[in-house]
Formats: sequence, C-alpha cells, structure tokens
Amino acid sequence: MTLQTTTPAVQQKIGYRYVKYTFFKVDPAWRKLSSEDRKSSKKQFLSSLNQSEDMIRPRSYSLVGTRGDVDFMLWTITDSLETLQGFHSDLLKSELGKYLSTPYSYLAMLQGTCWVEVSLRLSLHEKERMVQHAVRGEKENNERPRANGPKISLSYHTHVVLFRHRRLRVHPIVRNRSSRRLPQPRHGSENHRSEQVYSPGDSCFHLPQRSARENAGPAWAITQETKSSPLTDFENDNFLRACWKKETEFTPIWFMRQAGRYLESYRKVRAKNDVLTICKTPELAAKVTVDATTELGVDAAIIFADIMLPLEGIGQSFKLVDGVGPVVEKPIGRMEDVKTIGKFSPKDHVPFVTDAIELAIQQLDGRTPLIGFSGAPFTLASYLIEGSPSREFTKTKRMMYAEPEAWKLLMAKLSSMVSDYLLAQIRAGVDAVQLFDSWSGCLSPSDYQEFVLPFNKQIFERLKPGGIPRIHFGVGTAGILKAMREAGGDVFGVDWRISIDEAWAILGLVAIQGNLDPAILLGANELVHARSSDILARIGGRLGHIFNLGHGVLPDTPPEQVKNLVQFIHGTTRTKR
Repeated sequence: MTLQTTTPAVQQKIGYRYVKYTFFKVDPAWRKLSSEDRKSSKKQFLSSLNQSEDMIRPRSYSLVGTRGDVDFMLWTITDSLETLQGFHSDLLKSELGKYLSTPYSYLAMLQGTCWVEVSLRLSLHEKERMVQHAVRGEKENNERPRANGPKISLSYHTHVVLFRHRRLRVHPIVRNRSSRRLPQPRHGSENHRSEQVYSPGDSCFHLPQRSARENAGPAWAITQETKSSPLTDFENDNFLRACWKKETEFTPIWFMRQAGRYLESYRKVRAKNDVLTICKTPELAAKVTVDATTELGVDAAIIFADIMLPLEGIGQSFKLVDGVGPVVEKPIGRMEDVKTIGKFSPKDHVPFVTDAIELAIQQLDGRTPLIGFSGAPFTLASYLIEGSPSREFTKTKRMMYAEPEAWKLLMAKLSSMVSDYLLAQIRAGVDAVQLFDSWSGCLSPSDYQEFVLPFNKQIFERLKPGGIPRIHFGVGTAGILKAMREAGGDVFGVDWRISIDEAWAILGLVAIQGNLDPAILLGANELVHARSSDILARIGGRLGHIFNLGHGVLPDTPPEQVKNLVQFIHGTTRTKR
C-alpha cells in the first residue's frame, strides 16, 4: 500500500521496511547563484546524504529528460518512521533545501516476506551458489532456464531481493555506466534494453551499497511507464537539459569536428599517426576527444571517429586520402555488388570505438556528457557508390532511379548496420547520439520521402528504447526538414542556409541545434559576435536550443576564435537567464 506523506502518521510495524520516495523541483533562482554558492550547497546536500547512509540508505536519481515538473527523485529506506521523517526535515533546512519544493512525496511499506536476506555467516562462495541457483535454475511455466539472467556480484553488505510473483514491487535500481550495456537477447528474442532491464518476473536484483554521490549517477526509472528512460547527473548537464527542452543555466555549445586540425593538441597526435590509426587506437581517440573538450570549455564531448569505420566490417575497404576524403577501393554499382555486403558485428568489427568511448568517459569523469555518432545510410551509400566525395551524386541517383530494388537492399543493410553500431555505442555509455546525414540535402523532398525516410525512421525507432537524445543532422536540408522530422529524432541540427527561427517553425516541438556558418569563425570577433547574437535573438530565449555550427570546424579556424565563441555564448545567455 502506498500512502501520501501528508496523511496521518502510519503506525510502525515490526518486520516492515519503510520506503519514502520524494520528487524534488529546484527553484530556477538557484541556478542564478554564483558557481561557488551552487557548488557549496550541492556539497552540503550530498554530505547530508552520505552521513545518513547507514540508517537511511538514500538513493538519488536525476530525472532530466523524463519529467518536466520535477528535477530529481530521492529514495530513503529504513526501519524507523521517525528517522525517515527527521532526515527529510533536515534536508529541507540545508542551503540547497531552501530552493527545493516537493510536488510529490510517497511512503510505502515493504513486508519482510518479500525479501530474502543472505546470511552474513555464509561464505562468499555459498552466497554465489545460492543466487546462481535462484537465477539460473528456476523454471517457470516449463520454460528453459534463463542462462543469460542477471549477473550478481555479492559482498557482505549485499541484500538479495527474490521476486516470486509477477507484480510490481517497490525497489531502487542502482546502476553505473558499465551497466548501460544492453543484455544479450534471450533465446533469439529481438528485445532491447527497455524490455529487459526491468521485469517484475525476474529472479534477482542487486542493490549495491554505495554512497549517495555514486548513486546520483545514471540509473533506470522503475515504473513501467518510464522504464526506458536513462537518468544522468553531470557537473555540466546543460547540453542534455537543452536536448530535452528543459531550463538551462546558459545556452550549451559544442562543435562538429571538435577535435581537428585547427587544434595544436590534435596536430601533435596527428603528426605521429594517420587518422585511421588514431580512430583505431582507443587511447589516442579518447585523448583527442577529451583534450578538445577541456581546451575549448564546451558543454559536450563527441567521440573521435570517422563515419566510414563500420564499412570495413561489411567488406567495403577504403582509404582516407588527405585533401580528398574517403576513397572506396571497389565502389558499388549493381545488385550483384550489394549482395556481397556482409553482416556487421560491432563486437568484432569496431571494438576500438566502444573501447575509446569507455576510456573517454573515464577521463571526462562526469564533467560533460559524451556524444556518439554514425553516418546515415544515404550518406554512407553515396560514398560506396560514388567511390569518393561528390558534388552531384550522379551515380548514387542512378542506382536510386534505375535499380530501385538494389537501392532498397543496400539501404536496408546499411540501416541495420548503423542501428547496431549506434546501439553498441549506447551500451558503451554515450549520453547522446547523432546521425550524420550530411549529403541528403541533395535530394528533392519527394525523393527523400521515397528513398531515404523509411530507413532513417527504422534507425530512430530502434534507438528510442535507449532513452538518450537522438540528434538528426544534415547539410542543405532546408527543403526536407519536414520529412526529416517525420523520420525521427529529438534534436535537429540545421545549417546556415536557413534562418534558425524558420527551421524551428517547420520542425515544431523539438530541440534544435545550430546554425552558425563555420566560415564566420575566420572573420573578426565583432562579426562572430554579431552573427551569433542574431541567432540567439531569433531563438528568443525558447527552451531547447544548442548552439553549434552548421557543419564542422574548418581546418584553418583560429582556435582562439572557437574559444572566444564558447565564452561569448555562455556569457551572453547566462546574463539573460
């Protein structure tokens, strides 16, 4: 039974546990405090949580992107109602507590019979055997044992919860980044993370005993309505908040080709390695990713990689030629060529990308979110068919028009590959993904609808259960924005060929990213500030804007100009909040 905390006190019962889950809303005035005051109030608040760990076992979760009326949720679990109520009262008296309201707060009682606590007198080996028997040996309705069930890591502080009834239980689920890896499908099932992470019928869940600060990291909402939403907590979460159209401290900004030849730190690495070597060496890819993020002071990192990388896994060899770009060794032209394309396996073909993601996450250490990405099917197909970068895409369109069946098969294979590639990046821990459909702007609206939209839509639908922001980007796409919106995405990147307010009017109720011409950064500061101010004026303070260029940073861009733009956007928009 669940009770509102505003009702009369519940009579304490022996053998019961009491769980209070409270939703907090942060007053926008708190974000206007100085950085030092905010940091101090957060530190005091987290210290209060940690000090009560033994009695209350608090679990805190950010709700960014899942609810618009609250900011975070706090679980508290104890055997004493008095302790529970006193703890919450003290929290609201803290410096941060003065800026908190509690729109929703509930109290639940857990019967002791729902819990099986492993005796501390058992050896670790005996505990493991007990849990493995529960997880692997239990059969239900004559089904096969779940050999790929949850992996349990036990310690002397572990509580094991056995669910033997198919009904909802109140319990916290705590996870860190490593648990972003999607479970393997069960017995050939195509289910993804949202269908497997939470199930009332599963045998066991591990409730780690960790500090409140650690538990403030990524986690899964537990109700069936929000079970697919990942929750995040960063020192700078403005990028993710903007993706979900929530209030931010300032307009977030990051850049495509953030780590590139315009940076001295990148050139030092590049002087000793070619681009593919950097991409395929996780330590180097992570280094240039994090170095650029730190040096520029941007609000999101993007993993260093190349959109062509997964193509090698399906048997399509290529080279990256300086001054030219990707050059495919054996371009595709007909159905016979398409049929030779192999099956893609992220684990076998791009392990260096996921390894680089994990290393970058460690080095970023919660400072900023990390973006993963892939080329879109049309853009990748154009390279495979043309053989190298093209302006007219004549060969690509010839296959579309003259061999539609070959085109559909090629796009279907590439769509599957891209989906698997991005899902692998989500497993590795990225906080958002961007689909680069860089060359789809060469298509008419009707051609995009017929030859591209269905395949991009499949990708976005497969990514949706991941619950992280999905960015849909293209160049020269003013004429197909409405169709791109139909294909899917949570954030849409637009270039400078359309004013950002016009683009947003076409796209509707989504977040938007852009849209300064990269060449503007080759000009004087006054020009950069004027054009950037015009974009901000067109946004008009609406929620959901991420400042970016309309394409990647140009190699000749002065790095100080990029840093200046970051500082200008932060400073200008912070004063208006």
